[in-house]
Amino acid sequence: MLYFIKTHKIKAISLGSKVLSTFVFCFTINCLIAQIDKHQITADFDRQLYKPAKFLFIGGYAHASLEAFQREGVTDSIKANLDKIGLAAQLNLAKGLHVFSETEYNFLDKKVHFTNLFLSYQPAESWGIRAGFINIPIGHFNRYHIIADKSFLTEPKLTTDLLPVIYSDAGFGFFGTLGKEIDCKFTYELNFIEGIGEQILYTPSANTEMQLSKNNELRLNDNNKNLMVNGRFAFTEPDIFEMGASFLSGRYSNEASDTIRDIQIYALDFMLKQGQLKMQSEVAMNVVDIPSNMMELYADQQWGTYVDLIYRAYSYQPKKLNQALTLDLAFRFDYVDLSNGYFNKTREKITNDYYKVTGGLVFRPIPKTAIILNASYQWFSDLLGNPPKRTSGFEFGVASYF
Repeated sequence: MLYFIKTHKIKAISLGSKVLSTFVFCFTINCLIAQIDKHQITADFDRQLYKPAKFLFIGGYAHASLEAFQREGVTDSIKANLDKIGLAAQLNLAKGLHVFSETEYNFLDKKVHFTNLFLSYQPAESWGIRAGFINIPIGHFNRYHIIADKSFLTEPKLTTDLLPVIYSDAGFGFFGTLGKEIDCKFTYELNFIEGIGEQILYTPSANTEMQLSKNNELRLNDNNKNLMVNGRFAFTEPDIFEMGASFLSGRYSNEASDTIRDIQIYALDFMLKQGQLKMQSEVAMNVVDIPSNMMELYADQQWGTYVDLIYRAYSYQPKKLNQALTLDLAFRFDYVDLSNGYFNKTREKITNDYYKVTGGLVFRPIPKTAIILNASYQWFSDLLGNPPKRTSGFEFGVASYF
């Protein structure tokens, strides 16, 4: 590995300058915005926005990284990734009535993705209604994926390989918070959406892929003519504890298909803060009605989980700064079973499994900007149970919210 880095020194410096430029830009924006913190509001989905005009609130984020991985003993070249840049805005039209918009430019597919564009009316904390293009809550991460205290440069494998994250769709829904006057609150959300189409089947990987159901190009209709129901319910004690349950249930079909089949997605999530330690975890399952001639090849059940442990190892408060400098230790375990079942004839376990462990250091020069170093190791067993394919490597980057 040392030899590899030396032979690519010039290239690494060139690529690293891109990440450094992104960090300088984000750091400067954060410092400027820190001067107007008194105008900060917590908008939909806990987004932190700022007020540049009377009725307008805006915010944004950017992620950039360098990575070097070794796959099956073959070392890849060092890559620079400006992963994504996002912008959120809220326009207040009247008391309790506003338009919320959130867009993201992904440099991997070079497309602009809409995660939210809806009209919301909330006359009271206990209830509200929204309609438009909505980020659907399937688990905690899908709804709150834009966070200021990011500790990992990559998303959990449960969200990239199992669930349709980040998932948005056209529809309308109800939401609210009960128990405002007590420490423990109950939050709820119930949405009626167009849902998932048949594109989860007939995939390039020859397996069921929920990721292919995503529709973030702001099409307000798709090929599924069957209404689906989505909801998330959670008990929360702010900054201490949260336990939530979510689901997506309905039928999927295609205009060219002569059958309608059932699909359910379930997720449980849990968060606990105790002193300097924070634990975040989710577990999810997909249950899909598959045509009989596709059984065993395409999965009718999939499940996965991840566990994050974040420990605040060091905190220092300079005299001339309003915020403390912090250093966190991070650890993540991922597991995804993409074919939860057995072969009919042999009764052997279908071993379409991913395992991954990630460790990291997270330095925060200011609260909403993190400089992250991650090291990871993962192994994957294919459908037939062949020897696992292994990947290991490092990532170094910056995640900033402004």
